[in-house]
Amino acid sequence: MKLRVVLIALLPILTLLITNSPMEVDAQAGVNLQIFISDHCGKHAPSGANLKVNIISSNGTTHTYKNIDAYNDTHSLLNVTLAEGNYTIEV
Repeated sequence: MKLRVVLIALLPILTLLITNSPMEVDAQAGVNLQIFISDHCGKHAPSGANLKVNIISSNGTTHTYKNIDAYNDTHSLLNVTLAEGNYTIEV
């Protein structure tokens, strides 16, 4: 299944769109990250055991998030707070 992910970071504000590929995030200060996830058509909030988000820090620490709540009928939402550093985000 192809997924579309929109990431909105507050402090600084950052809005990006990625499709099915890892994304690099450089947090220069603590940042609150909102990850909105929809199916490829943007019509359904994805869910199920196969949906997970991995956030990998530059030191190799991986945080895996599952059971992501639906935000509305078309998107799921994951809220994460990141410390300063470089991260790779995979869906």
